[in-house]
Amino acid sequence: MEKIFNLSLIDNKANTQYIDMKGIASIDGHQYSCLVDMCREHGIDMDNYFLLGLEFSGVDLIGKRDEEYGMETYIYAILIKKEDYAFSTYEELREQIHSLPSVNAKRKGFSIKYNDISNYIKRFKCIVLSDMSSNIQSLNIEDIV
Repeated sequence: MEKIFNLSLIDNKANTQYIDMKGIASIDGHQYSCLVDMCREHGIDMDNYFLLGLEFSGVDLIGKRDEEYGMETYIYAILIKKEDYAFSTYEELREQIHSLPSVNAKRKGFSIKYNDISNYIKRFKCIVLSDMSSNIQSLNIEDIV
């Protein structure tokens, strides 16, 4: 079964200072529970929240490298408070959430070293395009060999 995502919910959230390019990303945790563990291990009480999403943010990365500790990024967990909805499991909420007219989410951030991200995330892919793409009807991308 192919998973379906409503990316229009976050379309205007992924903005940098100048928005030179914008796009979409996909990640695979070692398991979904690893992403929950990442939040828990960085101070979020996951017994009270369902993990809806993650937001990664890097600020002024050029020249900010700490040779001893490495570079960090900031991650915001996008959370649904369990007590706000009458569902006891993530699966139950996922199946029934479509019946709600609106969903309230919370956002809590933490910093993490780039080297530590691989403890939680197995694969990622991020694709961004310039604003030229708004004038393109259809796009075929071919690898250069």
